[in-house]
Amino acid sequence: MTSLRVAAAQIRTGADPVANLAIATDAVRRAAAGAELVALPEATLAAFGTDLRAVAEPLDGSRPPTESSTCTTPSGRASPTWLPLARSW
Repeated sequence: MTSLRVAAAQIRTGADPVANLAIATDAVRRAAAGAELVALPEATLAAFGTDLRAVAEPLDGSRPPTESSTCTTPSGRASPTWLPLARSW
């Protein structure tokens, strides 16, 4: 049987999607030290109560619905990571 290490990140977000993405990326980077899958909470990009029209991005297809990056774990190991993010409010 194959195993999968899963981590859940509990983070506090606000109304700024750019700042929230930085917070989420940091949480994923730390969790990637021991996990293969990291789950983030709902409303990660914009906290509940945020005026979503004010932070919405155009749906012109210029960016994919996910962000891909390589996170470096605290031990120095590189970990390929996908952050699936809904961009259509």
